[in-house]
Amino acid sequence: MFLFLFYLIISGAYRGADTVTLQMVGVLFAMMLLCQCIHWLNERQQLLSALAWVLLLGSVLQSVLGVFQMTGVAYHFNGWVLSERVAPSGNLIGNIGQRNQYAHYLTWGIMAVCYLFSLKHLGWRLTGLLLLTFCILISFSGARLPLLYSLSIAGLAWFWHRRSRMDEQVSRMAAALAVAILIMALCQISSHTLMEMLHWLGLNVDIKSGSDRILDAGFGMRRRIEWAKAWQMFSEHPVLGYGMGGYAYQSAWLEAFGGLPKVAENTLFTQSHNLVFQLLAEVGIVGTLIVLGGLIFCLLPYLYRGRQNNENLFLTGIAIVILIHSFFEFPLWYLPFLAMLLLICSLSPRLAICAGLETSMLRWVGIGGGGF
Repeated sequence: MFLFLFYLIISGAYRGADTVTLQMVGVLFAMMLLCQCIHWLNERQQLLSALAWVLLLGSVLQSVLGVFQMTGVAYHFNGWVLSERVAPSGNLIGNIGQRNQYAHYLTWGIMAVCYLFSLKHLGWRLTGLLLLTFCILISFSGARLPLLYSLSIAGLAWFWHRRSRMDEQVSRMAAALAVAILIMALCQISSHTLMEMLHWLGLNVDIKSGSDRILDAGFGMRRRIEWAKAWQMFSEHPVLGYGMGGYAYQSAWLEAFGGLPKVAENTLFTQSHNLVFQLLAEVGIVGTLIVLGGLIFCLLPYLYRGRQNNENLFLTGIAIVILIHSFFEFPLWYLPFLAMLLLICSLSPRLAICAGLETSMLRWVGIGGGGF
């Protein structure tokens, strides 16, 4: 993180993108301090248990808001609960404001439920009820990525269980995840039946599940156009890129003059909706290698033999949801998702690397930084 922060300062000074660079440097410096604080905490299990409870309670709150939005009740709260004037019922966004991020957060809730079940903090009945609620609302949100989340988490659960068959907590968590994935699949397949049941109850709900949207339009032509723009920018400036924030301006220019296919949209994209393409376009190959290398350095030790416990399965499941989402949107440009990924990196089972610095050296670095 320090290397990327230093690189951003150099790149920003070279490209003249002072405002965006200062914003990014400030956020990364704050995140670096957070990671340092977390890294030296000794009570890892208590921290993760508290995190799981927070995610569970947050997901329950988001579920209540989602039910209000689905039934059209949210519209009558006069702005206290988010709702869309165009579609006052049927669009589930929680208080997050976007269905993909809403489904993302509820998937974290599923991971939290399964982790707490592995610790025997939740019983089977409550676990099943929570999983059913979260899966139904994820399906009704219309987000398509939860299908990929489910497949990836299934692979992780199988890998963890294979490596730690004798660990009761891993077995309980893997079993809960298997049930969650089964419920998710059934909710996606049976979304029309569920909607008919709601109509029978008198609720005028019009929704599409993620599987319906995939069958209708795949993953969207718009994203492929943005990826083509990002690759063209990288091809023009492969080493340092256009600088942080440079994609938005170049994307608008290419939309008008780049000769790319036109796809009708009611908004103009200012982000490529892919972490790797965005980094290549804005910070070039140098910055991209720093970020991806750091992620691999921190996340790979979770997969080493002997590290397959329920705590690491919980953290790795959340991380893989963030990374999959980052290949189709930009969750890391929102502070809660960025902070969560950095927390997972800071809790990596990799041995710490400590560097001793002389006091006089720190003093001169401070003087030099202040002068700069």
